[in-house]
Amino acid sequence: IDLYLFAEGEVDGMRRGLDEISPAVAAELRARRWLRLGPHAADPLTPPHRQSPAEAQATLTRLFGSIDRLVGPAARSHWVRLHEFSEAYEAAPMLRANGVEALLTTDKAAVAWRLPEGPREILQRLGRTHFGGIEFIRSHLRAELLVAEGLDRASLLHRLSDIVDAHGFLVIFTHEIYFSDARTTAVLRDVMDGCRALGLRSFSPSVT
Repeated sequence: IDLYLFAEGEVDGMRRGLDEISPAVAAELRARRWLRLGPHAADPLTPPHRQSPAEAQATLTRLFGSIDRLVGPAARSHWVRLHEFSEAYEAAPMLRANGVEALLTTDKAAVAWRLPEGPREILQRLGRTHFGGIEFIRSHLRAELLVAEGLDRASLLHRLSDIVDAHGFLVIFTHEIYFSDARTTAVLRDVMDGCRALGLRSFSPSVT
């Protein structure tokens, strides 16, 4: 599982930042070998696509520094979803230097926001494409939308099978706020059960 981080944000009316996280909490994060951390944005109001390339690079530098302090370079995310699916290919050299192999794109019908028509068509058809010095990979399912759809298990399994048949892999995501709804956890368990039924395994992004 990859968890993507804001450098700072408002919590209970107070401005809080990653640099406030204690060594004790960092130790708990390191103990969770199934968890990787990746950069997301400076804060919820400042996605990378609203920053200049220099500003976005400064934000990423700050976030990678926080991640390394918290969990170390070995637990960095290899696939990264930037805030609002920002396609920051201008930062490809820096992302690659920090172990990022791919940027995840939107699950919406648009497929991609900034990619030219050719790479966008390949992304839609194959689920991944290379552009601007970095790989782009399609996001497939959003847990909170699956909850809203209310699919039964058979229909969900059919959906998963269609995606895997088309692209050979499955990317599912949610936002942490939706874990306050027990249906989010339930649908994610159903997705995992469906993946097992299809014979899928968790993917190590460092192996392509």
